[in-house]
Amino acid sequence: MKMKTAFTLFELIVVVIILALLIGILSPFVVAHLKRARIIATKDKMEALNEALQLYYECQFDLPSNLSSLEPDYIRSRLYSGDYMEDPWR
Repeated sequence: MKMKTAFTLFELIVVVIILALLIGILSPFVVAHLKRARIIATKDKMEALNEALQLYYECQFDLPSNLSSLEPDYIRSRLYSGDYMEDPWR
């Protein structure tokens, strides 16, 4: 009768330890990358808002009293379709 080949408990423990080490080493890089991505996304949203303000000023010769007057014509339809007031850090 032929014996089945399988992994030993020691081999499985070694694999789990290696995976834990890789996760421990790579997680700071992933967190830093995600933080940079949030910063870049926020800068892009701020640039879109700045461009919307410039377009508004060119058309109206005045700056809006609040940001809600920008939303329909200058942000949603031309530049940015997302929620520009959302908190990017959450």
